[in-house]
Amino acid sequence: MPTKKKASFEENYRALEQAIASLEGADLPLEEALSTYAKAAALLSDCYGQLKAARQTVEEIKLEGMDDEL
Repeated sequence: MPTKKKASFEENYRALEQAIASLEGADLPLEEALSTYAKAAALLSDCYGQLKAARQTVEEIKLEGMDDEL
């Protein structure tokens, strides 16, 4: 069974925007609104995690550059 490919930051962000627009612009039934909200919360968490990892990578690159200068 193939492993599911992890979504990119951009894919997660677009899906988050769509979920937010759906919550803001429609009269969703309660169950659908709750499901959409839960999906948005999970997407937001994924985006934060991806940004944290990117920030860490940038910090590591900066430190490597400083080692080269010493």
